[in-house]
Amino acid sequence: TNPHAARAVLDYRADRVRGAKENASMSGYRGLQFPWESSIRFGEESAPGEGSASAHEHHVSPDVAFAFSQFLHATHDWEWGRERAWPVLAGVAEWITSRGTETRRGFEIHGVNGVAERKNTVDNNAFVNMAASVALREADALARALGRLPDARWKRLAEAIYLHVDRRNVIRNHDAYRATEEKGETPEAPAGLFPLTFECRPAVERATFDFYLRLADKYV
Repeated sequence: TNPHAARAVLDYRADRVRGAKENASMSGYRGLQFPWESSIRFGEESAPGEGSASAHEHHVSPDVAFAFSQFLHATHDWEWGRERAWPVLAGVAEWITSRGTETRRGFEIHGVNGVAERKNTVDNNAFVNMAASVALREADALARALGRLPDARWKRLAEAIYLHVDRRNVIRNHDAYRATEEKGETPEAPAGLFPLTFECRPAVERATFDFYLRLADKYV
């Protein structure tokens, strides 16, 4: 509803890709790892050193990529997409490919925090994995729209992303999820479906929403 303000937020990130690249390199990854708490000048991680959450809040980079892709979908400003969005989406996609691991189950991302901040990390957080899949798809689509050759891994890994779906067709928040755990009522999986736009089978989408809506009163 306010394109100028939205673009200013994105320009803040685009102007600090150097810091994101350094953050990724310091963590042992490639591409762009945007900080949980950004310093104003360079964009490096500025979260308090005594806290460990910033090292594991790995939904942030796909979130940033999602914001760029949504702005581009809304405006169709392809020149901006070429100059500003493309370096961000490509950099985040490269970070995702280095952050995850291919296993027999699919493309997995271990040792993260999702949008529900917690003391201990988890494997295959639903929101993180969904966000990663969406970011990879958006990077692949933008590459094609701009006439660039996308990395063949992006689409393949987006399709191979692993989610823990139980026998009731519910996407669990992570591999070892229990509704009674710390912040177990946080609707991370539904947030991946909306507003994040991750697509899955209708039966899985319905079962997932139904399950977490039953926890809504406790969450609120």
